[in-house]
Amino acid sequence: MRLFLDRLTLIGAAAALALPFTVAAAPAVPSPRAPASAPSGPPGPKFFVVGAYAQGVSAMDTWVKRGINTYFSPTDDFAGDHGDTWRTTAAAKGLKMVVGGRHQFDGGLPSGATYSTTASNSYALNQSDPNVIANFGYDEPDIVGPQRSAHDTEVAFARSLGNTKGFFFNFTGNIPGWQYTSLGPQNFVNWASASWQSLDQYPYQGGVAYAYHDVDAQDGFQGNFTTMNGRAVGAMYFGPINGFALTAPYKPVFAFLSTSRVTSTAPGPYARLTATQYRVQAWSSIINGASGLIHFSHFDAGKPDMVTDDTNAELSGAIGDLVAKLAVLQNQGGQNLLMDVTNGGRRSFIRRRSAKQVGGGGWKWPADQPTFVAPIGLELPAWFEGDEIPVNGETYLLVLNLDDINGHTLTDQRWHVSGMSFAPGQVRLLKASNPAGDLFMSPDDKPPRRPLPAR
Repeated sequence: MRLFLDRLTLIGAAAALALPFTVAAAPAVPSPRAPASAPSGPPGPKFFVVGAYAQGVSAMDTWVKRGINTYFSPTDDFAGDHGDTWRTTAAAKGLKMVVGGRHQFDGGLPSGATYSTTASNSYALNQSDPNVIANFGYDEPDIVGPQRSAHDTEVAFARSLGNTKGFFFNFTGNIPGWQYTSLGPQNFVNWASASWQSLDQYPYQGGVAYAYHDVDAQDGFQGNFTTMNGRAVGAMYFGPINGFALTAPYKPVFAFLSTSRVTSTAPGPYARLTATQYRVQAWSSIINGASGLIHFSHFDAGKPDMVTDDTNAELSGAIGDLVAKLAVLQNQGGQNLLMDVTNGGRRSFIRRRSAKQVGGGGWKWPADQPTFVAPIGLELPAWFEGDEIPVNGETYLLVLNLDDINGHTLTDQRWHVSGMSFAPGQVRLLKASNPAGDLFMSPDDKPPRRPLPAR
């Protein structure tokens, strides 16, 4: 993620509906499918990561109040703080870190040629610090900087210092354009050096909103409906897409979400995510296999007007709501429904994609609308995607309404659900033993009570 920001997001507006529904007991769930076992190499996180990118000491209290648990940065002095101060302050506030192994790169950012050879090295410090959960590798290695061999050399150097922790690499986005990049994803297929991975993928391309993309573009442009972030995460986690699978399936994948404005002309029509748009992109990323979300909040209005944290109050609240629901997911009867707390990374789950749509890979939202076909197999009906998560004899269904503008009702024969109401962008957590009850439901989610009759 470069500080001169690649792309951003947009989708629509929100309104809530509350409709009656009927439900019966869910059927037995087939064997878990994704992943069948933890991939080889350094383990993934054992908690769901909610991160902030390249933030300094002065912003830590704000981000902690929003509920994030991890700071991501290519270097520990990236935001202008002294490395030791940045690390110790983050640890004191309970933050974990994914940080580069060198105190600084030549010129502050990667030079475009290779890793810094003059800066002091801190891979050994990363290894000894229990608050550092992974090393941050070279940014966007598939389009800028050195070839794959240089990254392999850097990882080998870290290993020579006794650093056994994983390496996080952030690839450029723009799926399905990978095969057209200068270095190309073909240089990173089954790449062992990348233990954790992410994409600079935002649902904003060239000033036009591409709200949703298909996943199976090979099938005559007929693919399962999802968000752009969901598509990017799913392609990396499950692989392959367009013949390429970066690293290997089931390695931890992270999604970037921007909380800043898109252009200096804000407030324009594409100025910033709404809370509902944020929620759709975040939960779609989780449903498609993300082990964490990273918030990019930088806004460049031209020097000296660089804003490090451009997150507004609405999105701060949306982050808090996400964190509260993640807490529910990670403690159901003492069980973490998302993460494998023993081996790291996501625990086994069954992805239930939305029904397929016909034509194109994206839409100018909301002017253009997709055309759906009837769901088959494990597919959910139009506008919904989800995961089934079997845990200790119970099965949970995490399900999202992908439409951030309109409410929809879910009818799913597999779970014997009929007419379950979802507000725009709403996510629900159901369980087979009581599918009528939403474990995410809070007082704010419930329809207003009828006023009591006057006495």
